Amino acid sequence: MRKLRTVALGVVAVVGVSCSLEASGPGVQPLDSPDSMLPTSGICGDALPGETAIIRLNVDTPNPRCAKVTANQRLHVTNLTDSPVTVVLMGVDYEIAQGAGTTFAPMFGDIWEPGVHVLHTSAYGDGGGPEIWLLADDPVD
Repeated sequence: MRKLRTVALGVVAVVGVSCSLEASGPGVQPLDSPDSMLPTSGICGDALPGETAIIRLNVDTPNPRCAKVTANQRLHVTNLTDSPVTVVLMGVDYEIAQGAGTTFAPMFGDIWEPGVHVLHTSAYGDGGGPEIWLLADDPVD
């Protein structure tokens, strides 16, 4: 019986420590929750190695429509439409000129919880855009 209490107290202590280590305070943003756990586009390409996940905003559809990414990658968006496009990331609007590209500084794991996130853009009506699936584990090294 005494061991059970010790284990229970140990678990409480661990939970207390993990809660106290969560980021909080001025300037610290919580991670964005996913829009869903699975993509609606049906097919989602494998995560590619490297620091950057590239999304191309074409006139008709993004390429890829769904991209798997890892926590240690950054987003690069290239605007291949015929006009400037607004991309919303972390609640901030970023305008990308026609023919231009932008690499965003934060890594996916620093801003998003694992799951599927829609990259909202002005390119596809109603703020739609490609799905970005942040994987819970890093399958590429």
